[in-house]
Amino acid sequence: MASGVRGLNDRQRFLDVNEEPDKLLSPLPMPVTGGKGIQSLRECVKPVLNLNLVEDLLNKVAYSLEKCKHPKDGLTQDQSAALYLYSLQTSFYTRYNGALRDEDRTKAVPFYDYYKLFMSALNKLPSIQDNVWRGVTANLSDQYSSGSIHIWHAASSCSDQVHVTDAFLDKKKHRTLFNIKCYNGKPT
Repeated sequence: MASGVRGLNDRQRFLDVNEEPDKLLSPLPMPVTGGKGIQSLRECVKPVLNLNLVEDLLNKVAYSLEKCKHPKDGLTQDQSAALYLYSLQTSFYTRYNGALRDEDRTKAVPFYDYYKLFMSALNKLPSIQDNVWRGVTANLSDQYSSGSIHIWHAASSCSDQVHVTDAFLDKKKHRTLFNIKCYNGKPT
């Protein structure tokens, strides 16, 4: 997902490439949902809330819904708020991405309904084809050779401006800057 940058508080979101597994993971398990379609954001986060995985989650959901009263791009309020919740600098996005990256695929199950809502929102947004940038403060040249194809299992925040991504990197340490050819990026 291509993303604008609000400030240096977003640093970790742009630099967590080294947390991606170095192999293809099995598909996410599909829990039996009893034919439920896409639910409201409040309903979607109940399994996460029940496990107490994210501090103050209900308030973050309420805040996201309040901020998204007038959604654009044909999104529902819940879809827009699902994207907004992900973009907040809270433990929600780190827990969500952590579950998507975990080899124990059952850890993603509490996020399944949220995942469906999140993806339904992304699917409504126009796709962009562009080169985007992502970085990490580490030398990953052994794992990522130029021109190679890799699958990242979590949502990836990127920028279409190299100087924005570069600003997050510690200039005194080894770093890797990825130039990604994006075919179905989503501007948020």
